[in-house]
Amino acid sequence: MEMMVVIAIIGIILAIALPAYSSWRERTALRSAADALMAHLKQARHLAIAENRSVSVVFSTNQYVFDQGAGQPHRNKTVNLSGFGAVTLASTFPGGALTFTSRGTAPSGTITLSSGGASKTITVNVIGRAYAQ
Repeated sequence: MEMMVVIAIIGIILAIALPAYSSWRERTALRSAADALMAHLKQARHLAIAENRSVSVVFSTNQYVFDQGAGQPHRNKTVNLSGFGAVTLASTFPGGALTFTSRGTAPSGTITLSSGGASKTITVNVIGRAYAQ
């Protein structure tokens, strides 16, 4: 009888904890993906200014390419968002590409990362600064 009570209590605790844990994992994956993207956007801006050239970040639904271009100075690093779980990406930049000029400026726009019911928006203003909301 005591064993049945213990099993029932464990079952109740698991029924409460599992949805919270699942939600926590989604939020953590989303935060990690947003942090990685923010770091790459800041690095792209810095690289554009330091090397006096345009640097592009090209977005698709489940990945982005950092410093895309042909030739030697371009890094062409692909970051696949599936490594962060079920995170998807949507941007408002024309052609899905954000290009920083050699002066560090960029067209303004937003990038929205989503996972489950949660989302995080990164905004880039005309002077090239990116910030998360």
